Amino acid sequence: MIKKLINWPRVSFILLTLNGGDGVRKCLESLKKQSYPAALIDVVVVDNGSKDNSVEITWNTDIPADGQVKYCSSPYDCNINSTLVSSLST
Repeated sequence: MIKKLINWPRVSFILLTLNGGDGVRKCLESLKKQSYPAALIDVVVVDNGSKDNSVEITWNTDIPADGQVKYCSSPYDCNINSTLVSSLST
């Protein structure tokens, strides 16, 4: 039997949060359980001024070492188009 090689594309997940640390944790934990190659997953957590522990949860969640995680304290910190962020949050 010949194994078929799959050319997996790189995927990005943008998590928008405002005092949503528990939701961020659940989402990161869920991404960790996926069978998709971790090296091809990028995660951007965009925080809009949370007063909870969203920052700590983002960095303390045990994600695969070869995955990419970026934390931004605002949409402008990430150079993400504000129109895109607005459309994603509705």
